[in-house]
Formats: sequence, structure tokens, C-alpha cells
Amino acid sequence: MENELINIENDLKQKLANEKTQHKGSVYHYTSAEGLKSIIRSGRFWFSNAKFLNDYSETNYIFTLLPIFPDKYQEALINEEFHKDIRNIVESYKTGVFYQKDNDKLFADYVYIASFSKDRDNLEMWNYYTKDINSVGYNIGFTSYPFDISPNAPALKFIHGEVIYNKKKQEELVKDVVLSYNHIYNLYSDLINDNTEVKAKFLKSFVRTLELYNIFFKHKSYENEKEYRCAIYNITNYAGLDLRSRAINGILVPYIEIPYEFDFINSIGVSPSSEKELLEEGVEFLWFSKVKGEKPISVWSSNIPKRY
Repeated sequence: MENELINIENDLKQKLANEKTQHKGSVYHYTSAEGLKSIIRSGRFWFSNAKFLNDYSETNYIFTLLPIFPDKYQEALINEEFHKDIRNIVESYKTGVFYQKDNDKLFADYVYIASFSKDRDNLEMWNYYTKDINSVGYNIGFTSYPFDISPNAPALKFIHGEVIYNKKKQEELVKDVVLSYNHIYNLYSDLINDNTEVKAKFLKSFVRTLELYNIFFKHKSYENEKEYRCAIYNITNYAGLDLRSRAINGILVPYIEIPYEFDFINSIGVSPSSEKELLEEGVEFLWFSKVKGEKPISVWSSNIPKRY
């Protein structure tokens, strides 16, 4: 059965990849002035722990969708024991009991995320970094995803792609996961139900796949962000990684720094402002101080009218 679980995890991972990697254009990382300075000067990106995202509900969003499936597809979910297991997982996941009983950790503990947008000039993203009249936001444009060919972090497991906001599409993908595992459950029902260790491996594989999908599921209320997400997942050993923390609204948020390729940067944008020329010159000076004129950069200002 272990080989079947490995195969189904790989197959479902590929189906997710096919769904979320349609975007072929540039992606933009929105940040503050300090964030821009750090990214350019250090040549590194900050990936924050998924449990500390702005919307905490993201870490278990897929489990709010799941309860409808055992009932909605009961005719297909022939195995009643798997039906019960799904319900128990949904309930126990909310408190982490599913993992605590095996002295394990939540998958989100091992996921670190960096966010981009497909939108070059997005008012909602600018507003996040310009909450008062004197603040300024920036975005760094990349010709494509900047980490997947980095020779500096070959051992890390990266996954990236567009965030899926459409609930109907989310439900279709979750249905596929549920029915795929139901097929394996039916094939090995006697073994699964007679051996607690085998059952634990099966259910952990099922939950692990759901959690992987969850990285790219968000509520439709966030769809204006047009997020393109990069995640490092399944980090179970921090050896060799410089795990750090930064204070955000009084909360110490864990993060790791990952190098990126400068050649992927093609532009730096500035939020709506009445000081466009001065802000653009400051960005150009920062860029020149790092690359010494070896690579030109396009600096531009938002076309969205400045509000006072």
C-alpha cells in the first residue's frame, strides 16, 4: 500500500501543479521601503512561517471546505469507515489533536511562504503598505519565478503558483483528493482497519495532500490581490537554515532567508505619490549601489491617483 500512497500523492501534486501554474508573465513582490532595501542589499527573500500569515484562517481553510464532501458524495464514498475518519479529521484538526496524539506537528509548522502578485499596479496591495499619508510602498518585478533554479538552496522543497480563489474549483480539486484516497481505502480496507499503524500512515498521507493543496487555496474575498505564492514546505529539520524572528504588531514571526537571482529582477515600482521623481531617484541609487551599473533597472511610479 505504501507505493500506492506515494503514487497518489505524486499524481495529486501534479494535478495541483497543472491547475495553478497557468500564469507565465511577471510577478511582483509588494513591500515597504525597509523591505525593499533589505531585499536588494542582501540578495535574499524573507519566507514567513505559514502559521503567522495575516489571515490565520488560511492555515486550515481547506478543512472548512471538507465537511460537505462525505455527505455530498456519499454514493461514491462507499467505505463508511473512511467517511467517519474524514469527519474525525475535520474536528480534530481544528485543535491539532490529530497530530498531538502521535507527537507530531502541524504541517503549517513546516511551511514558509513568500507572496507575489500577478498585478503590476494593484491598489489593494499599495494600501497595505501606505496606511498613513507619509508612507510609501514599493514592488519588485520579476520576469519569472526567481527561486526554482537557484543553486544556493538545492535541498529545499519549493512549490509555487497562482492562488486559487474560485470555490467551485476548490471543491472540484478536494473532491478529486477525497475520491482518490477512497479508492485506496476500498482496495486495502481490511488492512487499514485491522492495523492501527497502517491506518495512521494512510490518514497522514491523506491529510498531507490536503495541506499541500491548502497552501494555494484562499477565500474569494482576497481574490483582488491576484496572489502568486512561493512556498518552502516539509521542513522537518532546520539544520543549515538560519531561522530568525521579526516583530510584527507585537508578534514574533519566524522566517528564513532564501537567496534569489538578481537577473530575474526587471523593474521596481513606487506606490501612488506626489514625490514621484524623488522616490524614483532613491530607488535608482539603491540599485546602483548594489549592482554598480552592471544591470540597468526600470523604475516606475503607479498610475493610480494619489489620495489626500
